Amino acid sequence: MTAKNLLLCGCVALFTCSTVSAASFNVRQEFRAESGESTRVKIGSSIGNFNYSGELKFKPVDGSDRKSSQNNGWELGLDYRFKINDNWTIVPGMPIEAREKGMTYKPQIRVNYAVDSIQGLTITARYRHDFYRNNSDVDKQRHRLTTGFGYTTHDWKFGFEADLYKAVDYNIYDNGDTNYELNLTVARKIGQWTPYVEFGDINVSNDSPDRELRTRIGLTYSY
Repeated sequence: MTAKNLLLCGCVALFTCSTVSAASFNVRQEFRAESGESTRVKIGSSIGNFNYSGELKFKPVDGSDRKSSQNNGWELGLDYRFKINDNWTIVPGMPIEAREKGMTYKPQIRVNYAVDSIQGLTITARYRHDFYRNNSDVDKQRHRLTTGFGYTTHDWKFGFEADLYKAVDYNIYDNGDTNYELNLTVARKIGQWTPYVEFGDINVSNDSPDRELRTRIGLTYSY
């Protein structure tokens, strides 16, 4: 059994567990100004402090025709939440992504701080190290540092994140080994449904200084 099939079987086993305490279903459509669109379907759940999720990704066959789509990979997310006190939470995790050309392992650790003086405000920081291995046995590594905040008031939630990337011996933006992304999110909870929209500033390619707008529209159902 290949590594991809083994991980997929593990994901199925997790989601058939009968002791889950919470679950959610999410559909998200992504639009990029220069490089097309894509779709993601994600299911997430938890057992106590252990969280897990699985997602499938799709894209148009020719990059623009919405009538026909193809598989664009899948991802399994695993993490465990350690609540230190009412303010601090530490969340180590291991997302694993599979695409047609290879696998990416993403060990990470996230720290959340709930601000006492401003109710609903949480400051976050995350470090992730990506290990990519394609089907031709070519290995790549990349560092990723994320900082941001989330603010919740009544049924509304606002978020902002900044990602800084540092590749190991290969180019990822403007013929250099560094890159950045900025992302703004607005969501509203309506009963068990949460529609949201995201706006991101991202690079177009690894050899160009051009940047583009990434817009994501999604809907989450929690049960």
